[in-house]
Amino acid sequence: TSSFNAPPVCKGTPTVFNNTSSGGTTYSWNFGDGSALSSNQNPTHTYATSGIFAVTLTVTNTAGCKFVTTNSITVNVMPVAQFSAPVACLGVPTAFNNTSTPNTNVNYHWDFGDPLVTTDTSSLHNPSYTYGSIGTYTVSLQVSTTAGCSSSVNYTVSVNPIPTIQLATPPPYCWGDHVPQTNYTVNPNSASLTYAWNNTNTQIGLQAAGTGIPPAFTAGLNNTASNISGVISVVPTLNGCSGPPATFTITVKPTPNVSHTSVDYCPNVTTTALTFTASPTGSSITWINTTPGINIGLATTNGTTTLPSFTAIDPGSTMASNIIS
Repeated sequence: TSSFNAPPVCKGTPTVFNNTSSGGTTYSWNFGDGSALSSNQNPTHTYATSGIFAVTLTVTNTAGCKFVTTNSITVNVMPVAQFSAPVACLGVPTAFNNTSTPNTNVNYHWDFGDPLVTTDTSSLHNPSYTYGSIGTYTVSLQVSTTAGCSSSVNYTVSVNPIPTIQLATPPPYCWGDHVPQTNYTVNPNSASLTYAWNNTNTQIGLQAAGTGIPPAFTAGLNNTASNISGVISVVPTLNGCSGPPATFTITVKPTPNVSHTSVDYCPNVTTTALTFTASPTGSSITWINTTPGINIGLATTNGTTTLPSFTAIDPGSTMASNIIS
């Protein structure tokens, strides 16, 4: 007689054939995958792929009679465990991307390698885990099929600190002032830190956004009656981990403005005193005669809000002028 059996196996595991025939003297095995025949009585065979294979055993007795049996042999899929993780940041959920195959009829067991936590495991397909300490952790994933085949993989995950930055708000500036780079402190202080910033008001003289610590600049013109301010927000990033934004404010005071038209006088006329006004209200005024060498009768060379009365001198045949600044 010809008979045999073999248990299901996982791909890559040798199939052990149990020959239960009787009366045979020679044996011929066809494993159903195109491989060479075997004459062993109880052979083993490793299949290159998973699937169901029709295996045929031919038994020959001493009289030359042949007995043939064909059975189906199952080779189950061997899962391949694989995953990736983004940058891990302290106190922020780290999302793990499970790329294992197959992704149906399987179970997952994750161990996030956190020695301080006993519940650092998960059975989800794509779990997240929050680490409470900076350091390096070995994360393992085991994938098991419902047929009992399993594989596992380990990766090292580095948990990085969240950087913080503190910035100082300087006192208000006037138009044209040099605004230096602001003072700041960071934690941790690393040469690998990068920064991104934005500014809510470009009228202060600083562009809308940039990288690095906001640079020095020249305070912009403020033709309003009150202070103008820009709030600058800076976000530090270290090894892919971005910290909370920190802000500081740059204020530019109103730019005083004095407006007055030119005045013409005839010779020997006694002028009326001129009073200058400036905006915004409360601005102080000083003036200076920038051409005192030209004598038009104005003896005063400088003053505050009032240009005093004077008697214009006859300049002769050519008009003469003083420029008041």
